[in-house]
Amino acid sequence: MIARNLLRYLFVFLSIVWYVLVYFYVDRSEFIFLTSGVIVLGVSYLYWVVNKSFSGRQIILLAVLFRALLLVGTPNLSDDFYRFYWDGNFINSGVNPYEFTPSEYLSLTDKENSVEWQQVYPFLNSQEYYSVYPPVNEGFFALASFLAGGNLAYSVFFLKLLIFLFDIALVVLLIQFLKKLLLPVSFAQIYALNPLVIIELTGNIHFEGVMLFFLFAGCYFLEKQKMLAASFFLALSIGTKLIPLLFLPLFLPFLGKAKSLTLFLTTGMFLLLFSYPFASLEVGMNFYQSIDLYFQSFEFNGSVYYMLKELSYLIHGYKSPWVAWVLPSFVILVILSMVVYLWRTKPYLRNSKFNFLLFSKYASYCAGVYYLFSTTVHPWYVINLLVWSVFVPIRASIYWSLFVFVSYIAYSSFTVSFAPHGDFNNYWLYYVLIAIQYFVVVIIFTFDLSKKKIRS
Repeated sequence: MIARNLLRYLFVFLSIVWYVLVYFYVDRSEFIFLTSGVIVLGVSYLYWVVNKSFSGRQIILLAVLFRALLLVGTPNLSDDFYRFYWDGNFINSGVNPYEFTPSEYLSLTDKENSVEWQQVYPFLNSQEYYSVYPPVNEGFFALASFLAGGNLAYSVFFLKLLIFLFDIALVVLLIQFLKKLLLPVSFAQIYALNPLVIIELTGNIHFEGVMLFFLFAGCYFLEKQKMLAASFFLALSIGTKLIPLLFLPLFLPFLGKAKSLTLFLTTGMFLLLFSYPFASLEVGMNFYQSIDLYFQSFEFNGSVYYMLKELSYLIHGYKSPWVAWVLPSFVILVILSMVVYLWRTKPYLRNSKFNFLLFSKYASYCAGVYYLFSTTVHPWYVINLLVWSVFVPIRASIYWSLFVFVSYIAYSSFTVSFAPHGDFNNYWLYYVLIAIQYFVVVIIFTFDLSKKKIRS
């Protein structure tokens, strides 16, 4: 027992050291150092998860500690924060972020009097695109920019602080769900102490944790049968990230027609309310154009998509537009099939209290199918699948949250040096590592299913 205690706290010490090293001293181009750090953090994390090492209070304290280490400093694995700052300043200047692309805005302004904009503009990764972030997310950008007085470094800090607070609130909420479901509180470690969650959310300023807090808060109020509050939080969730739209159809077999209709209508009304400050027909068209560009033009860390793209090249000699749209269509069909299956085989669900545990199981399936068939799977996207593993014993998402770091080979010095034109899309090593990643994930998921331990 003493040896086990010493080992788990040795891993805590090692994790503190490596979070500092990985975040403050490693760039995303330094692939070997980055993956070495992730291996150390991953081994520590897996040891805690397997041995159910910590109590609820200890999990919260460690979650706070690890995230607090990354509250200062500039994100080292993502440059999205420049767009967050840009959009936030747009809003605080009275400009609609959905109305102009950054390049359009600069063409209409006096560049000599917009030094701050010019300092940020060269670092934007989507200068020609309208903002693709939903309105609640834009509100967070504006709040951080306002609190920072328009200063980039302070804006980064306030964005981190907002994400940190919501992420800790989510950890507390997950623990409350586990207690209510009479499941071990130690399961919260799966999310709370996960290196991907800590590095990509508080460290690199992504809003998955904020979105998930609102989503789980909505489920909490559904269990309490407080439909208005549930709708409010579900709308906040969708207004932060669009991914919860995947889960909306699942509510139908769990709530029945009448309650589901009420939930959908009130959620839609709240979304319209949140969108009202930005709304216009032109803005709607611009936002749709950005979404369309996302599916048609962006590709990163895909799996089935890459195979279909190669098939299209073999047949047509080019990438057909149908490749990007057939995959979302297939995902929608799979989700609707789940809804029909639940409606027909489990009619008791809609006549009883909201079954959060079973909902988690099918929500994890929805997220898993979506990301396996997506054109773009940035590492932090996997968090939206990982969180359900707190309640559903699917190890594949836990291991995927660690293996997904291999996708950073796309930005490595190897790619810059050896890939044709420095483009990872033409680099054989990138595809080898991506293939290994998905092969491991699918194999582990197959074993998960074969053990038949997935709760129903």
